Amino acid sequence: MDFTSLPSLKFGGVHLEPNDQYQRGDLVHVIFWAGHPGNNFETMKGILQVQFMNSVG
Repeated sequence: MDFTSLPSLKFGGVHLEPNDQYQRGDLVHVIFWAGHPGNNFETMKGILQVQFMNSVG
């Protein structure tokens, strides 16, 4: 896909947003624009970061 012809798409941008809240055990489904992980030149970094907030912060 040629992303230069699709200016509204951003590499790493979210295509399908997650819900605002989840209960313990819920499945989170998110779709984002990415490439092949083998093309990552920063080999010691991951391609996805999961963050959550609890009662402490």
